[in-house]
Amino acid sequence: MESPIHQVHTSNPSTSHVISPLLWKWISNLQTLPKIKLFLWKATHNILSTKANLFHRHIARSPLCPICNLFPETIEHVLFTCPWSAASWFAHMFSYKIPFNQLPTFDSWLSHLSSLPLSSEFYTHISFLPWRIWKQRCLSVFKHQPPNPIHVAHSAASAAQEFLDARSSPHPPPSHTPSDTSPPHISPRWSPPPPLSLKINTDASWHASSLSCGVAALVRDHCGKLVAGASRILKALSPLVAEALAISVGLNVALSLPDVPIMMESDSQTLVSSLCSHASLCDWKAANLISQARYVAQIRHVSWHWTSRTANRAADLVAGLVNSGKCPVNWVSHPPSSLSNVLLYDGLPCPH
Repeated sequence: MESPIHQVHTSNPSTSHVISPLLWKWISNLQTLPKIKLFLWKATHNILSTKANLFHRHIARSPLCPICNLFPETIEHVLFTCPWSAASWFAHMFSYKIPFNQLPTFDSWLSHLSSLPLSSEFYTHISFLPWRIWKQRCLSVFKHQPPNPIHVAHSAASAAQEFLDARSSPHPPPSHTPSDTSPPHISPRWSPPPPLSLKINTDASWHASSLSCGVAALVRDHCGKLVAGASRILKALSPLVAEALAISVGLNVALSLPDVPIMMESDSQTLVSSLCSHASLCDWKAANLISQARYVAQIRHVSWHWTSRTANRAADLVAGLVNSGKCPVNWVSHPPSSLSNVLLYDGLPCPH
């Protein structure tokens, strides 16, 4: 009796459907790596060496996915619907859900995505993830490395952010440029989150003599609007504990927000590194706060990000005002002039 494996029908990649030339134009204009543009072009034309394609060309004995061994390994299966790749999309900081029932092919999904009014930064992140999924698939097939969806999602987000940061960094002046004509230094500014997500910036102002700290958390949307916030005066045994308390206040605010992906930013590199990598903290006094933050992040789709202090000026200002007793109670709805100036410096609208 013939094996049911060989009864699976796979489409001919060259005749299944016509790809719009506008899609390639959109891909070529993406803010992403050239090799990712080439990968997306190959995926839209269904010419990647998947098991289904190799089976159709009589190269592979079976079209089944070499990882799950349940379904034919089509482009859509390996990038979207294989259990581990679907988990990678869910683990990504955007938790983007592919509407696969309405958009059954990769190129139809990409065409739909290109028609949406989303930011270029969002498209950059989305382009990196399927590329990283394909790279992990190849490692699994050829080097027998089991796929780790969380690692794939985090590595894609990290690589995309590094690409965006590199593009936004000012180029240094040539060495022969006279100092009096050198362009002024441009300080990093706060950057908005992608559409359908929120960003929470946290910071703490700590006094060693009194162990008093003012902590603040500011929530802004992709338009830069200040939509929520919280501030507290607390006690902390160290600067790192104060920063961890600010994170806790921010997460408490997150629990009251709509169920959308949240980017949490702090200018404490030690703290963010520990939250991202589960590394041991140099200050054991903050360990319990870190454990609680990790738990909340798992149930609330929170991703951790380090930012420079100059890009975290709004949270830094509010924390300082709180610790000095000069922060008004209604600072979110009616920010003081100093906070309004910072929000304007970020190039974003402030509340009226």
